[in-house]
Amino acid sequence: MSCPPALRTLRPCARCPGVFQSARGARSPPALGVAARTWGPAGLHGCRRLADGVLERAAVAVAVVIVDVPADIVDVLRAMKPRHVRRLVVALAVCGALLLVVSLALGFLDDGLLQGKKAIEDDDDEDIPPFGSDDPGGFHRFQDELVRRKAEEAQPQRRDEDAEDAVNVSEKEAASYIRAASRWNEHRLQRVQEVCARHNLGLYRSSAAPPDVKLPPTPQYAVFYYDRSHKMAWCPLYKAGSTSWLYNLCLLGGYSERELSSTREQLSTLARKAYPELEYPEAEEALRSSRKILVVRHPFARLLSAYRDKLENRVAGAEHGTAHFYRKYGRRIVDKYRAGGASVPTSRVVSPLHVVRDSARLPPADDEPTFKEFVRYLIDVDLANYADDHWIPYYLFCTPCLLNYDIIAKVETYLEDQVYMIRALGLQDTIRPRWRHRTAPRGQEGLPTSSSQDVDATSRRYFAQLSEQELRALYEKYKLDFEMFDYALEDYLPYISSE
Repeated sequence: MSCPPALRTLRPCARCPGVFQSARGARSPPALGVAARTWGPAGLHGCRRLADGVLERAAVAVAVVIVDVPADIVDVLRAMKPRHVRRLVVALAVCGALLLVVSLALGFLDDGLLQGKKAIEDDDDEDIPPFGSDDPGGFHRFQDELVRRKAEEAQPQRRDEDAEDAVNVSEKEAASYIRAASRWNEHRLQRVQEVCARHNLGLYRSSAAPPDVKLPPTPQYAVFYYDRSHKMAWCPLYKAGSTSWLYNLCLLGGYSERELSSTREQLSTLARKAYPELEYPEAEEALRSSRKILVVRHPFARLLSAYRDKLENRVAGAEHGTAHFYRKYGRRIVDKYRAGGASVPTSRVVSPLHVVRDSARLPPADDEPTFKEFVRYLIDVDLANYADDHWIPYYLFCTPCLLNYDIIAKVETYLEDQVYMIRALGLQDTIRPRWRHRTAPRGQEGLPTSSSQDVDATSRRYFAQLSEQELRALYEKYKLDFEMFDYALEDYLPYISSE
């Protein structure tokens, strides 16, 4: 048996006892030196053969006992040369390490997916009466609608598409804004009173003749946020500047800006914790002693915002609670107003030119209602009993004919109106105006006019799905809001389809 050349040339090192040195001057490890001194080159070679034998037997034992490899493969292992066995063992060890890393990564990914799925499945799944069924609760079902908000309480906070940023206003600008907004507010309050009296409604009813429309018997006390320390009551019309006032209420309720920026709870949930619902007669007394605030928006702009946020893409918004809206409204709208129901993809019933989607969002599930189908539902449904808070008419939800509001603001002039409201309520040391830097055209006497608004590309694309007949029918459902708050149907007539 020949010995490897490297071992034949080993000789003791003169400087380091126990260490051998090759003819070329390379020093060997101490262990190798000890072995060479004790057994010589033949002994070292024998140790290596012994180690290879142990490694071979270990590989065969693992293959037979643990892995349960067939006998013919075991024979191959026994016949392999020692260096091949070593290489095989190293390769298997590397593969095992890689498999371990991959399995750990997949485990973390599965945990994340399961948590996401559970968050969606835990969403509220209440039973809803079908369209057209009787509702013995009548207008009191408004308060039952508040149950819907509980479906969003555990969902993470996200930035609303109408969210505003805080802005700084100089004293000179503030004085100008306050003068203008004070004049607009006086005009708006007067107009509400005139429209309520014209239709013989609520506090302004002047004859025994029946009113033109049916109102709730009392104000919807449960929907208000009452801040007794500042003697303020706010009616939250969602999709009409509600995000900024929910944020303001949270600040007034004791939350810090840092808490609000880091929380995963909805602003409405936090605000309701700070200002719990009040029932009659406590709520009536709170309203009587408070300055009442209302913020409105062009009814059609609000409807489009609600559709895009709650019904257009349930895949992208599932983690934020839109699954509730799809189950309660979207799926039934598709079943009722689409030929073939949900089996017909949304992409086949609406032109891509008529839809504007956020490129950062996930693709839609392709079974959500189109904007046209949503409008057809609004035209047919009894809005007094079956409308969600996000598209219920203003005159039904906040009942301005049953209450004397002190401030009526508009999204179209929200910066000026907020400065005025904050100063009028004495809150300038606590909150600041929040705004998206929109501009609103001014008409005669400086009053804001919606009829001269610039053409909005997003509104044009969605309302192009509608015919003039459908647009006018939708207007009739919200006509009192248009009259009461000085908005015009003509703003959206240029958007509709010419077909």
